[in-house]
Amino acid sequence: MICRDRICPVTLTSTLVDRSICREWGWIPVALYRQMVAEGRINPAFAPPFTSARNQYVAFPSIPNLELLGLFRKFPNRGILPLLEYHDAILRNDSELSVAERELIAAYVSSLNDCHYCFSAHRDHAKAWGVPAEVFGHVQIDLDHPFIDERLRPVMAFVRRLTVDPAGTGPVDADAVYAAGFTEEGLFDIISVTALYNFMNRILEGAGIKRHVRVMDMTDEMRRKYRYTHLWKTISRDTAKADQSDN
Repeated sequence: MICRDRICPVTLTSTLVDRSICREWGWIPVALYRQMVAEGRINPAFAPPFTSARNQYVAFPSIPNLELLGLFRKFPNRGILPLLEYHDAILRNDSELSVAERELIAAYVSSLNDCHYCFSAHRDHAKAWGVPAEVFGHVQIDLDHPFIDERLRPVMAFVRRLTVDPAGTGPVDADAVYAAGFTEEGLFDIISVTALYNFMNRILEGAGIKRHVRVMDMTDEMRRKYRYTHLWKTISRDTAKADQSDN
């Protein structure tokens, strides 16, 4: 039994199941399900019949060629500036995690949620900050790549748990992060990046922005200088122009 883009783990051995059981066990993101199939942990005979229909959804038909900047332009007074400031605080300010590691977490969360837009955007940022291109597949992270060393492995495990089973996150997960050398501030940053990109994935998917389309070319150097609040300057400029044309 498939529920849109998620599958209930108990259906791996049965074709019909009460939805309350699915709620109890929790829904598995498609990307994680595919990974489990690839690793042989799930019989591929149970692979769900994914279609391209999910790429045809449009929540805001008034916005032509909908992408993230256009969405933010449409709703500039709905907390967009504080949201972008939060991005900078979490992803660019000083932290025990490098910018590369935080961008990698953003991409990893997005891979677990099968969010192509956020995965692609943060893959590109992570690569600009030094994450090897070989770490990334198609909406997928190679957790066995040497870049993800012993220090990062409990971090990625924590990120995965908090994304796919938030209620199951507990002291064992946190203790593993501490044992890798992170302090409480480091753990808070890990939680914050994870939470932010679960949030952003849902903004993009809810709006119907399924594919990442570059609106401008950026060199790696440009990406390293990039602050998320730079978007606000563009939004403010465009809003001012629109107000002038209306008058």
